[in-house]
Order: sequence, then C-alpha cells, then structure tokens
Amino acid sequence: DGHADVRATFGRSGNSGLHLRGNDLYADNGTFIVRYTLTPGTLAPAGAPDTLVKGLPTGGHGSRSIAVDASGNMFIGVGSASNICDGGNHDPCGELPTRAGVWKFDANKLNQKFPDDGIQVATGLRDSVSMDYRRGDAVYLFMHDRADTHITWPQQFSEQDENDLAEELHRFAGKGVVNMGWPYTYYDSARKMRLMAPEYGGDDKIGPPPGIYDKPIFTFNRSHSAPLDLLFYYGRQFPASYRGGAFVVRHGGTGPDLAEGHNGYDVVFIPFSGNGKPGAPVTFIDGFAGSTPAAKNASKAAYRPGGIAVAPDGSLYVSDTQQ
Repeated sequence: DGHADVRATFGRSGNSGLHLRGNDLYADNGTFIVRYTLTPGTLAPAGAPDTLVKGLPTGGHGSRSIAVDASGNMFIGVGSASNICDGGNHDPCGELPTRAGVWKFDANKLNQKFPDDGIQVATGLRDSVSMDYRRGDAVYLFMHDRADTHITWPQQFSEQDENDLAEELHRFAGKGVVNMGWPYTYYDSARKMRLMAPEYGGDDKIGPPPGIYDKPIFTFNRSHSAPLDLLFYYGRQFPASYRGGAFVVRHGGTGPDLAEGHNGYDVVFIPFSGNGKPGAPVTFIDGFAGSTPAAKNASKAAYRPGGIAVAPDGSLYVSDTQQ
C-alpha cells in the first residue's frame, strides 16, 4: 500500500554518505565515519558502531561520499565550504589543505584522525555525493561544479554558458593527487575544454596552463542535473551489457520554474568498456517528476530520485527525496 510495515532507526544524526560492503555498513555521522556490523535477516544493527575516522570538518558542503576498494582502502570525499572559495580571488585557496578533496584511509583501522592519518588522492573538488569503486579498476566520482556564474558575472557568462558548466566524472587510480580544478577553473561540457574561473582572470575563453588539472573522462551534454548517486552494476538480472557499467541518479536541477523544465530527475546508465572507457549514456528510468517537461521543476516534481542500491537478485532500488 506504499507505507512501511516495519521501521527501525539507529545511530545518531548524520549525512547522506553510506556504503555497504558485505555485512559492514559505513556511515557519515557528521564529524565521524563509523562502521556498523549488520546481521543478515535483521533490519538494523544491534551493537554500537566502530569509529574509523574522526575530526572531519563541518559546514559548507557537509555530506561525504564513501567508497571502499578490493584492498580495503576507504575513500572519503570532503566537499568545499563554499561555492567559489569564500567569494573567490583567494590564491592559494585556504580550503584545499583540509577540504575540497578525497582522502584514502584504512577501512579496518579504528580511530584514525582526519586528515593526518589519511592519504590525499584528489584535490579541487567543489562537492560530490556520488562515488563508487569499479571492480578490478579504480574509484570514480561525479563532481558538482560551481553555481551562479551567470548571475555573478552576467556580462561575461550567458545562461547557456551556465548550462554548459560540466558535472565531471573523474577516475582515481592511485597515481599521485588528481586535481579537479576547483576553484581556479571549470570545465565546459559543450566545448570540451577547461577554462579559468572569472575570479582568477578567466573570461570564458582563457584556458589554464597545461598539465595541472585533470580532464574528466565523461560529462553530460546538459549540466546542472545534480548526480546524487553512482553505482556500478554486477547483477545478473539485466543483460550482460550492463555489467561493469554505471547507474547515475540525477536528482534534478533547481532554480526558477522553466516551461521546458530542468535537467535530470531521472536515472541514467553509462556503459563501460573492459578497459574502463565510458560510452554514450542512455536514460534508464524517467518520469519521476511527472509526465510533462514542466514537471521537471523542483516546485512541481512529484518525485526526485536520490539514491540507488542493487539487491542480491540483481534488481535495483531507487530512493526518493520528496516523500
């Protein structure tokens, strides 16, 4: 009937970062990353959690993305405290040593301190809540890039320029620190190039010096779709072409109501080749917001997908944030 017959709560207030690995549930509890042990057949863990990492910063983009690879390395994405580094023109940006990046910790070691006990593997991350490990490959992450560029710089950046600001998919293969470019640059999904941010001398034409910033391996053609979850699929229910590919939950763009609606409000599938190269995306599930384009506005959407999980039989579960 659409209503839960049994409901259980556990733990204390936290954010949206969750990762399930076997019977271990990793959770973002604000300034801590904790691990619960689940008992098969029960709805909630019975015991107290183990504290794996403590001392995470608060405020700003507070939600963490969590992924664990086959070697037991736990990757934690920590977003920036601001949209453009406290208003921009801070060089170097003071947030980068302890925020706006990804750190690697031991998924089995207790009471590690952030950031001292971790190894930084990425920097220049404005925000992300979608990260996953692709088996036998590497960790992948979608970055939400800067907002309100057209509003702040209307003479230099049109509404179309704003729409072309990419949501970038990056790969972390353990070779040095990947620099995703925030706050000094942004990536234009239409021109397929990285450009200097206006706070650092950019005019929507000037590119950064070569060799500093990572090039995303994939961007959507239309931006501001808000990817909130990323899941690589290994189930057997769908055809073999789905295995090793990525499902992306796009929560949907916000802002003033548009007759044509905003981007997202769907679940997209991105196929991957054997060597980790993404293919052309396809819409896997649509219609969450409603049956018309205008329904894809935050004020009108009936549902907005927020998360995804795969069951042992290979079926998918998609969560909704509109309730």
